[in-house]
Amino acid sequence: MFKARSILSFLVFGFLLLGAEVEWKKYTSEKGGFSVLFPGEPETQTQQVNMQVGESFQKINMYMFMKQAPDFTYLVVYNKMPSWNPDDADYILDKARDRGLASLNGKLLSEKDITLDFHPGREVKIRSPEGFYYRSRMYLVDDKFYQVSVTTVAEESSSANITKFLSSFKLLSEDEE
Repeated sequence: MFKARSILSFLVFGFLLLGAEVEWKKYTSEKGGFSVLFPGEPETQTQQVNMQVGESFQKINMYMFMKQAPDFTYLVVYNKMPSWNPDDADYILDKARDRGLASLNGKLLSEKDITLDFHPGREVKIRSPEGFYYRSRMYLVDDKFYQVSVTTVAEESSSANITKFLSSFKLLSEDEE
């Protein structure tokens, strides 16, 4: 009888551990105008940075939402854009890609043009010399620049978690704001 209870307790405990996966939760930023699934509550932060606009620099606020999990860092960053011309979308996205490559001292593995609700975007995949993979989707939406990215170890570079996070990014409709 004792042995049967021990085995039953072990099995119940095992099933509880299996069910202890991280719960993905929808995070909504009313101010940022987006929602996204995070594996838990993200940390939020605001940084003021200098952005080159033409020949001069302007101080802008960057809003960051980050969640670290084993082998993954999930990040959404957005900032208000100085006025920009839609004809310059490729140029702006190229510059953002180049800044990412330079900051990681990385190698561009792939890149493709994408859209989000008809807004121009770009997806890039970069590998750092340390063996980390960085996959990012960048979007130009009205007066905002969004960057949705995951940094991970090489073995996890094609994980379903990456696709789940990147694909969950949605713009809030006007009636949701």
